[in-house]
Amino acid sequence: MISQRYKPTNPINIIGNKTNIDNIIKWINEWNNETINSKNKKKCLLVSGNSGIGKTLSIELILKSLNYNIIELSSDEERNKEYITHNIKPILQNTKTIFGKKNALVVNDLDCLNDYGFISALTECIKETKIPILCTCNDRYNQAFKTFANYCEDIKFKNPNTNDIYKFICPIIKTEKIQITEINARILIENSNNDIRNILNNLHFYTHKSTIQTKKDTSQIGIFNMTTTMFSQLNDFEEKYKTFWLDSDLIPLMIHENYINNTIKSKDEEKSFDNLLSSSSSISDVDIFQSDVENTNWELMPYIAVNCIKATSSCHSKSQIKFPSFLGKTSTKNKKKRMIQDLSNKYSEYKLSYITFKLDYLNNILLILFERLFNDKTKGRITKFVVNCLNFNFTKEDIQEHLFDLIIICEKYEKYNYKLIDTKTKTAIGKGFAKIE
Repeated sequence: MISQRYKPTNPINIIGNKTNIDNIIKWINEWNNETINSKNKKKCLLVSGNSGIGKTLSIELILKSLNYNIIELSSDEERNKEYITHNIKPILQNTKTIFGKKNALVVNDLDCLNDYGFISALTECIKETKIPILCTCNDRYNQAFKTFANYCEDIKFKNPNTNDIYKFICPIIKTEKIQITEINARILIENSNNDIRNILNNLHFYTHKSTIQTKKDTSQIGIFNMTTTMFSQLNDFEEKYKTFWLDSDLIPLMIHENYINNTIKSKDEEKSFDNLLSSSSSISDVDIFQSDVENTNWELMPYIAVNCIKATSSCHSKSQIKFPSFLGKTSTKNKKKRMIQDLSNKYSEYKLSYITFKLDYLNNILLILFERLFNDKTKGRITKFVVNCLNFNFTKEDIQEHLFDLIIICEKYEKYNYKLIDTKTKTAIGKGFAKIE
């Protein structure tokens, strides 16, 4: 894939933003123990700019050139206040690895929030960090960053100009023997909003027979309008292909959520079924390609785009477009997975996988704790219950909020639901934890 073959390997090869790159290098070089103790020095760098402009790549190449170990928190990871507090915050006190490399934390795509407590937790990390923190975002003026930005040095990346990009792609066009005129190449650059990654992907599929219209994309179009464009029978392949790159992460999920309700129906049931089968088959191919892309196999992205378009070829845009329910379910699943692992770590000094702890231990722990409570009729039963919980290293919150929600639910265990226990007993348990803890 062209975008991978010609990906810069040195900061000096990044197109445009030379001053900004120099400022990033200067800020990192000046980051030392004096920065930690100085009130005037800011410990975090916020790099903003449009998608595909080279923010993340610039930071990665600069840190590598300065021999830093990069601790990366990307947008596809579960990011919330609890995770930052328990997993990231302790790392920020380790200035170097065991091999002597200096550490730096890179947080990509701050815009992709699934928990607004994440930003406040990250702000607290900045106050205490002993290593540089570098963050990227598309929208610098997002209200969620209003307080956070006060703790950051501000660097705003701008789109490279058309002439600089053309000088960059000109030798690529010759080397790859792509038959495109200078006029069409410049139009392609403008239609791609000067997004270099998008330009290279488009060049990969360009043929001398391709027609390019001087119609510039707008990155301000909403995701629902993008999805409508993808489903519409009035838009051709090129229009849908350009739309896909406006949000290549979310559009496949939007299509998956909405293709069934938007599949073209026919009086012939067999034809309707064929339309549905065609769309679902293409979406399955998208899923296969995406599993490789997650392993940084980025050259498959154009194939994902093509299969997304193919999935909508038997659809229309007449039904209401819905946001992917998958995202909410995934967030909940990841949160529960993390909670189970936390309980497992508390329970045993030996590291158990979350699935082993869930299947083999969790239900039995719940049964043991509450059966003893229910069967014990002595006066000190509440104290004994609290002590048993603490022996498992469980907190009051673990018992009250988490334990029952994380087990494998079946009717047998319904009576152990903490929420169903009588108010008098729950109050006594709360006081018992407060007294012993």
